[in-house]
Amino acid sequence: MEKEFSGNVIGVAYIGSVGDHVAQSAGGAGPDINLAPVGAGAVQPRRAFASLAPGITGITFLESAFNSYYNAMQMVFQRRYRDGFSVNSNYTLAHNEWTAAAPWDISRVERYDADNDVRHRFAVTVNYELPFGRSLTGAAGQVLANWQINALAAWQSGLPFNITNAAARTNTGGADRPNLVGDPVVADPTYTAWFNTAAFQAQPVNTIGAAVVGRNYVRGPNQRRLDLSLFKDVKLTDAARLQLRIELYNVLNAVNFANPNGALGNAAFGTISSTVGTPRQMQFAAKFLF
Repeated sequence: MEKEFSGNVIGVAYIGSVGDHVAQSAGGAGPDINLAPVGAGAVQPRRAFASLAPGITGITFLESAFNSYYNAMQMVFQRRYRDGFSVNSNYTLAHNEWTAAAPWDISRVERYDADNDVRHRFAVTVNYELPFGRSLTGAAGQVLANWQINALAAWQSGLPFNITNAAARTNTGGADRPNLVGDPVVADPTYTAWFNTAAFQAQPVNTIGAAVVGRNYVRGPNQRRLDLSLFKDVKLTDAARLQLRIELYNVLNAVNFANPNGALGNAAFGTISSTVGTPRQMQFAAKFLF
């Protein structure tokens, strides 16, 4: 639904999709059809296909038996080009979910926040043709007229990530996750303590656990950036012009942190040691238009 008034447009929309019979690879870092049952003893002799292939560990298997769900509200505000000025902004509130087999038991299907589930995202672009110098001619007009400034700002909430046991407890030959025993959210997260590590507890060895934390249960840091550019058009002929550009990416040099270490039992559990995206960058360009 859109509504226009005085050259401005406000829109609200719902977008939804459901995927059925979605393929999932079982094997490698994911679920494994050659898992051993949960319990004590050497893993290899207890694997599902040990009698047929005693030397094989993980077996990759592709099965189209899972689902995806996406629901989103999108809000848009546009100020259409007028007097050399335009704005385009949008906000999305979304939830993207997947289903998959548990990594320690492929008969157990879990529904969880997808790896790319961005719950909130806001973006705005602004374009403004600077008004000064338009009436000038000659050399002064070539230097002072036809400048344009552009800005792009974006912010989004953090992505979900898994909490796992650094050393598997189920003894199946696959990965597993610890028990959830508290609230992982902290009031003021930092890169040295992004979540409450005491909220997770390893289950007894050779057991699944009574309160296994859900897949992708915790979320990482928000991401943001601001890009600016300055364009200058130089008229060459009636049909051709040269556009000079100064472009600055991440102009505020905002630091966007990656997701923290989610392996319970690792010395770095709950800490962030890397960043994503690029630091401040500047580039100059020339574009010939005809």
